[in-house]
Amino acid sequence: MSVEINRQNFDNTAQTDLSRQAISAEEAEILGKVLQAVRQIKFGYVQITLQDGHVVQIDRTEKQRFNPK
Repeated sequence: MSVEINRQNFDNTAQTDLSRQAISAEEAEILGKVLQAVRQIKFGYVQITLQDGHVVQIDRTEKQRFNPK
């Protein structure tokens, strides 16, 4: 399943949601790592694995695309 997200709407929603409740230092660190993974990919996906409602793993798969001559 692929979902396209409008970055401006996502940023506004994320800021609104985060301002409603305080986040812990650990949560802020995890969010930073997810954001870093997303920003470093041009083509690919980021997969976040949860266990008991907590992030336990972040996988980043980057695709390299080539134009045939």
